[in-house]
Amino acid sequence: MAGAERAAILGVNGEIHRPDRVLLKGKQAIVIDYKTGNRSKSHHAQLKRYMSQLAQMGFEVEGYLLYIEEENPVESVAREAIPA
Repeated sequence: MAGAERAAILGVNGEIHRPDRVLLKGKQAIVIDYKTGNRSKSHHAQLKRYMSQLAQMGFEVEGYLLYIEEENPVESVAREAIPA
């Protein structure tokens, strides 16, 4: 799996997003965002934006938040369905 740190994703409206890590293998993508401090719903929303943009490019996407200061640091984030 090839990886890129802070790779830019160009959104459909021209905005640029930079997830902390994107791993690619064929049409599979894993997005990882590193966080410090308390867990927050805004972290989920941010990761879901990254995941949605990659899905719109045709990737099958998984997303994970990694809270680097916690004992159980990994949190899986489900991608929202893209309307047909």
